[in-house]
Amino acid sequence: MRQNQSFLKSLQCAWQGLFDLCLTQRNFRIHLFVTACALAGAVALRFDAWRWAVLIQTIGLVLVAEGLNSALESTVDLCSPEFHPLARQAKDMAAAAVLIATICAIICGVCLYGPELLEIVSQKQTSY
Repeated sequence: MRQNQSFLKSLQCAWQGLFDLCLTQRNFRIHLFVTACALAGAVALRFDAWRWAVLIQTIGLVLVAEGLNSALESTVDLCSPEFHPLARQAKDMAAAAVLIATICAIICGVCLYGPELLEIVSQKQTSY
């Protein structure tokens, strides 16, 4: 019984963390907006299972990177409220991880959406 309670408590903490991310982190909300657009595009283009899998993994990578970046920034702020070059470096490196994940997501997006969007555009041009 105790193990179930600790699992439920950890699940509750995780949901609270997600709520805090959404409420306090502007960049996380931007990523969620882009996620909604990407999901809508995938529905409109009728992605197959493989493209859905790649899309969900890509979205997850970016959201996890942003969450870890936010957690690291909060921890650094707590441990080093004054400016310190190593604190700045840690924050910059965490932000770089988000940037790398985002660049990879954009490249995946081009690969996933590009061919179908080009086909749609070329069909519209030939119909004129």
